[in-house]
Amino acid sequence: AGTDPLGPDNVLFFATGPLDGLPVGMGRTSIACKSPRGTVAEGSCGGFFGPEMRRAGVDYIAIRGQADRPVYLHVQDGASGPVAELRDARHLWGLKTDETDAALRRELSDPNTQFRYIGPAAENLVHASPIFGNLNNSGGRAGCGQVMGSKGLKAIAVRGRQGIRVADYDAFLDAYQVLRQRLDLATSRDMWTPVWSTYGAPVLARLFPDLGNLMTRNAQEMGWDNDKAMRISSEPYLDDYVTKAKACFCCPWPACQKLHRIDSGKYRGFKGGNYWAAQPVALGSLIDNDDLELLLVLSGLCNQYGLDVFHVGYTLAWAMECFENSLLTTSDTDGLELRFGCADKDGLVDLVRKIALREGFGLLLAQGCTEAAKVVGQGSERFC
Repeated sequence: AGTDPLGPDNVLFFATGPLDGLPVGMGRTSIACKSPRGTVAEGSCGGFFGPEMRRAGVDYIAIRGQADRPVYLHVQDGASGPVAELRDARHLWGLKTDETDAALRRELSDPNTQFRYIGPAAENLVHASPIFGNLNNSGGRAGCGQVMGSKGLKAIAVRGRQGIRVADYDAFLDAYQVLRQRLDLATSRDMWTPVWSTYGAPVLARLFPDLGNLMTRNAQEMGWDNDKAMRISSEPYLDDYVTKAKACFCCPWPACQKLHRIDSGKYRGFKGGNYWAAQPVALGSLIDNDDLELLLVLSGLCNQYGLDVFHVGYTLAWAMECFENSLLTTSDTDGLELRFGCADKDGLVDLVRKIALREGFGLLLAQGCTEAAKVVGQGSERFC
């Protein structure tokens, strides 16, 4: 109580569980701190970082204080226990997440080192910025990235070479076999097991309209056109854009996340991953956008700049409703016709960058819709 979330006394935690790094616990990492909103922030992140912490002999990392210049934390196992070192990160500050990942891999020359890092959005303390790793995994959307940025901590690099032992191997193996049987694609009695592992969460964009709860136009309406929903659902995504399946550490499902590439058109060559449950809603139906390629670009830029797709989508939808009610005009939006349906696609793509860098109209939206509505006033709070 009384701790400034963006001050030196706030503690940022990266924590594992006792089964992390084993086939039952898989690869989750918990990221937690006091949120800039004043609440407790906690988010779970997938990938390979948690197991690497365990192999380095580390159960959790707790970070307090503030660096006087950008740094990254390097942790590895040593002869007598884990070795932690703060290293200069001034050359990394300002880089996007994919650029940070590549730079650290070149610098450390070890393909098995695992990272967690922030993008320019968190460096600039943009609302709800999470922490990223493995390019497209993220966690802590309640502002854990903001807290990491306030500490001047650009990244954490972890390398471990130890094994992880269980106390009772036979009992562990029995439990693991039960788990695998219940999650087996061919034998599972859970209808979601084959659906989720094959199609991933975007399948919800197709199911929600049938349930009458796919919100659109900033939730002014709770039903979206079925044809529009199908255009951004899992089937066209798999058919036209997915290049590779990808799973987190020891996950028994083939790949609920995937990598994708756009091969033609104005966004040709754009690559990304983790088209998940948030994107079809926050960057799709909520802003009445049924252009899957635009959606993949907006989502990918959020990952690269270190933004949270939910809060970018919520804030864009709020701003669009404000614009259509003349509470915002083109003089406020840097000339952008910010309407539902996303007619000015290039302007919307550039707006994501502006939010991350707090430039122009992006400076207002970087605060999130709750704080932005206080600035705009005129009853705009009711659209939040």
